[in-house]
Amino acid sequence: MILAAHEAPYTLIIEQDDDPPNPRVEWDTFGKMFCWHRRYSLGDDHNFDSPEDFLRDLYRHSITDGGKQLVSFLKSGKARASKLEYNPHTREWDLSCYSYWRTILGNSEPDWYVEQSAPQSQLNDDGWFMDYMLDALTINDLKELLGELTDVIILPLFLYDHSGLSISTGSFISRAVHADWDSGQVGYIYADRNAIETTYGAINPETLRQVEKVLEGEVECYDLYLRGECYGYRLFKDDEEEDSCWGFLGEESDMLKDLPACLPDKCQGLIEKLERQYCSAESYMDDLNIA
Repeated sequence: MILAAHEAPYTLIIEQDDDPPNPRVEWDTFGKMFCWHRRYSLGDDHNFDSPEDFLRDLYRHSITDGGKQLVSFLKSGKARASKLEYNPHTREWDLSCYSYWRTILGNSEPDWYVEQSAPQSQLNDDGWFMDYMLDALTINDLKELLGELTDVIILPLFLYDHSGLSISTGSFISRAVHADWDSGQVGYIYADRNAIETTYGAINPETLRQVEKVLEGEVECYDLYLRGECYGYRLFKDDEEEDSCWGFLGEESDMLKDLPACLPDKCQGLIEKLERQYCSAESYMDDLNIA
């Protein structure tokens, strides 16, 4: 299916780009997009085995208070499956974790067990005990801690996989039929403190709003790529191709808005005469030659 117009000696054809540019590879991007999917390779290259590994790494590299927020979170009892309690007998802090397996197997042993202990001096130290504390956090714990940071913007990514792919920062549930089993969270796009300061300077509420819009724009752009919304044009004089350009990433209507700047003045009138043709460009040109 194409859009085509003919006005001798010129023919203009608009068609879908079969080899669209991947904006995550071929364009300069601001945010980092990390995804995990068993069938598709999505987003940017990374070496994290799981979302939890990524979130732990991002949080650790975003800490500026020596770990006070993390320690306070574990002491408060807000963590889903871990806690930090003072042991007066050893005069150390016990990092306890909840054993789901013991509950499942009906074990008579306590559900909580001490994973590791450390003196007060190790609690706010960027060392071995911080690794244990981070490893004890669930993915929801990590999301909550990252959400409290004021110098990191991280947005979830959801993939809709049904007769094609679509990606968004918002869930597809309620937006499409069968979305409850055809969609789900697939990763994250984010910008850390270093990226924000390098590009925007001081971090403030206005800066963070700009960053969020940029990240959402990059996801929208990648969504166009995944959906195949990329076009090109071919301009013929008689039956010889005189000009062409590909890689217009956007909906068909967006390309038509950009098209006047690409064509010579003598061919501008073809744009208004474009009509949908349910055939290939080659078939259309063959029909013109027969006529």
